[in-house]
Amino acid sequence: MLSEIKSFYNRNDIPKFLEKKYKSGVGIELGVALGQYLVEIATDWTSGRIYGVDCWEQQDATVYNDPLNMSNIGSWCEHVKQRVAVFNDRVRVYKKYTVEAAKSFPDNYFDFIYIDANHSYEASLEDIKAYYPKLKKGGLFGGHDYCENSQTSQVKRAVDEFFEGREIHVMKPCSSWFLIEE
Repeated sequence: MLSEIKSFYNRNDIPKFLEKKYKSGVGIELGVALGQYLVEIATDWTSGRIYGVDCWEQQDATVYNDPLNMSNIGSWCEHVKQRVAVFNDRVRVYKKYTVEAAKSFPDNYFDFIYIDANHSYEASLEDIKAYYPKLKKGGLFGGHDYCENSQTSQVKRAVDEFFEGREIHVMKPCSSWFLIEE
């Protein structure tokens, strides 16, 4: 299955893969922002259920240094709920911090987990630790912003540390990373 993922150009290829490999599966995106990727996943993964989790709360820049950390971020949750309403109950949106939301889901629950939330080393590692047990055997685990630039290099550090010795596929140009839980 990993060889098939290696042929993908960017993360936009993933929802079609989910439709093919995880019929009636369950997935989650952590860090939804305005919901663009959540909508893309739900549009192409027509047989799957998907959760979107984001705190949609402006945070101190020392905690969350990201261009999306804006004063109007609190209004984005309602915008996302409106965008995903067309998918009815297949898409559920939670306004929570990602690690707190993890407690709402049992272990071995998700077929697909995609992390694109707070890019700090600490937050990235906490998300990986909180959600990795939630992944089913054979599930697809990944995220965004696995790169060397100053803002998101902490994601790479957290992923490399947690999955040391495991084969991780990195997609260019979008810098998404993935592995299959075996």
